[in-house]
Amino acid sequence: MKLTYYSYAPFDVPTGRITVVDTGALNICHDLVRGLRNDEETLHVATDEYDLKEVNQLCRWYGDPLLELDLNAVFQRKLQVQLLKVLSDQQTVQLTDQFQQLLT
Repeated sequence: MKLTYYSYAPFDVPTGRITVVDTGALNICHDLVRGLRNDEETLHVATDEYDLKEVNQLCRWYGDPLLELDLNAVFQRKLQVQLLKVLSDQQTVQLTDQFQQLLT
């Protein structure tokens, strides 16, 4: 993916990898955040073949995990699906029973 913040040259962002963008300039940081959130058109993204796309089609903005993000909401369902894949039926029942006991 190509990420462009005008008037700078586009830079490559590897597909399927977490990417951290760091800048010491407060106004650039503000523009990047607003662009990644789709609040403003400060960023433009394109595929590796230079097909222009909407930012939310190619990027997922997580923000500052301590301030903005509920990681449980983001990953909870994926974790549940993975647990069901690796646990046997008996282990799933046992886990559910233990959880019910905690609630009572």
